Formats: sequence, C-alpha cells, structure tokens
Amino acid sequence: MRQYCKPLPKLTRRRSVHVLPEKLEERPLLASLADVSRSQILAEVDRRSGMTLIRDFVRNNPNSRVAQNLTKNIVLESSENIFRLKSGSLVQLKVKRTATLERAINAVKNVPGVRFASTDNIYKVQKDYVPNDPRWTTSQVLRPTYQLMDIDKAWDVTRGSSNVVVAVLDDGVDIEHEDLKDNIWRNPREIPGNGRDDDGNGYIDDINGWDFASNSNNINPRADPTFNNAIDSHGTIVSGLIAASIDNQIGMAGVAGGGTKIMPIR
Repeated sequence: MRQYCKPLPKLTRRRSVHVLPEKLEERPLLASLADVSRSQILAEVDRRSGMTLIRDFVRNNPNSRVAQNLTKNIVLESSENIFRLKSGSLVQLKVKRTATLERAINAVKNVPGVRFASTDNIYKVQKDYVPNDPRWTTSQVLRPTYQLMDIDKAWDVTRGSSNVVVAVLDDGVDIEHEDLKDNIWRNPREIPGNGRDDDGNGYIDDINGWDFASNSNNINPRADPTFNNAIDSHGTIVSGLIAASIDNQIGMAGVAGGGTKIMPIR
C-alpha cells in the first residue's frame, strides 16, 4: 500500500490534511471526521510534476477522446501539484461545476501516467481544547504536568464519561468540594437516610462510597489532631486530579473531569 504519512505534518500547518481513501481505511476515526470535497479530486501521477504530465498529454493529443473528456470535466488552469512522492507526485484537480465527481474521477484515471484518482477527503485540524478553569492557566505545577501528558490533545477526543467510575482508596474525599461535587458517584440502588441496605450489598446507606476504617458511610476526610485539626485530604487532591469539573470556571480541570465519577473509599 502506498504511504502518504510523510507530507502530513507540512499540510497540518495549513489546518487541513488531504487523505486518500486507502489511508482512511486504516484510520476509521479520521474517516469519520473527513469531509469529501465536491469541487476537487486527488490523483497520483508517475512524474514528479504531475500537472505537467497531464497538461502535456492534453496539448499533444487534443483530438483524443481521453483528452476531450478530461477538459470537459476538469479545470486544468486551476489544478496544481500538492506534494512530491518518492516516485511521482500527488495533484489536486479542480472539478467543473457541470461535472460530477464520478465522471471527473473516471476522466482523470484514463490519462496515461495517472496511477490513481479519488475524491479529496479533507480532515479539518482543530485547535487543542482549552478549558476555562482558572488554575489550568495559572498553576505552575499542574499545567507543565498536563502538557507533558498532552492532555489537551486527549481532550479533543474525550473529556471523561459518566459511564466511568473511578474508586479512590485513600484518606477520604470531600464530596461537597465545589470543584468535585458534580462528579461524585452516587449509588442508584440505595435510598439515602433510611437506615436500610437497599441494594443488599452488606453496607447500609452507602450512597457515595464506604469508610472501611470506621465501618460507616461517612467518606469525608477526618481532621488531623497532630496538625491543629486541619483537613488536608490527599484523597480529595487525587480525586481532583482525576475528575475536578471541567469548564465550570472554578479551580482546576481534572484529567477526566468531563463527567467521570469518583467513588470514595476510605
């Protein structure tokens, strides 16, 4: 299979990438994002300057059916070489308004020296997602760490899902924290405050998680008497890194804060 990966970084700077159907078969996500141009097609030609080959053929064979069919469907003056391949080139050809894509592609395929012709599938490259949470831009610790992870690029694909629950086994989690409360897991099979084990799992009123240290449903962090009863919860910090709400203009942005739920376990 012919490879078209090498020129892509250059085209990315134009904010678009031209991809042939052969390549889209290998990359279904890219295929789902591609727009098929109705006004231009791509062709691979076995000369370094493909448009020179095509124009020379039309000029030297004006009465041939292939040349006449080509000029009937393609605007040669507006067509151009896009980039060179190891042996040959890729050209972009302008389709006339009166022509269909199918007729234009067939017309180009019949030109001697043309190896392949197809629709021009254009994938629009979007800018990396940036949340509006203030500490995303001001934190001297989190931002460099997230940049190393390329998390902004991952956010272009997903920012978390409410179908995913992450259990945090730590010293408790502040479930009322303003940047976490919307992403705390809730047991859908348990009725709050009725003193019963509604879901039959052996734990009464385990609404948001469970404290195995004291065998209770209170999973908030405890005050530490050795530090003037301060509550500095490691579990809350870890939960924030995972699922602090994204785009709520508060605090930081969790890696999966777009909906992923935290189940506190102590």
